[in-house]
Amino acid sequence: DMRRYRKLPGTQGYVPCTEVLPKGTPMLIRTLQCDMDDLVSDDDIYILIGMKGEVSPIAREKFEKGYSVSDQPFEIKTEYFPHIRNLATGQIIDLRKYARTCTARGEVMIYAKRLTQTVKVFTLWDRDTYMLGKPGDYLVMREDDNQDVYTIPQDMFSLLYEEV
Repeated sequence: DMRRYRKLPGTQGYVPCTEVLPKGTPMLIRTLQCDMDDLVSDDDIYILIGMKGEVSPIAREKFEKGYSVSDQPFEIKTEYFPHIRNLATGQIIDLRKYARTCTARGEVMIYAKRLTQTVKVFTLWDRDTYMLGKPGDYLVMREDDNQDVYTIPQDMFSLLYEEV
């Protein structure tokens, strides 16, 4: 029952994890939907930041395939700007000074279905913590990786994707 969608070109922020913490440092990423605490700072992991402060980790290969980068600082007008916690030291790091701008190329394709009930989704990124999807939100799977499943809030989905 999932329909196919294309990511709309749009501005987001990005942070390569190793620009914030040394490679191999365990970290927690606090997001609007959940806390991901099973992550390690790695050359291959980037953090994407959306226009409302929503956060998602993304593999470097997927990031480079789907986004064009800029050295311009990423700024959003929201009360919440994402941060991470160094789990080795407990230090909380605001990502504002690290975030730069990127633009989706419109090459990322997903399958999505609107949720009719509340679900918990254990993601590829953190198998111990779940993302909560509420009725009206979308359950999403990347076309190029059927293991990459997550939820997107209803109010964000139409800003990010168009049906093809």
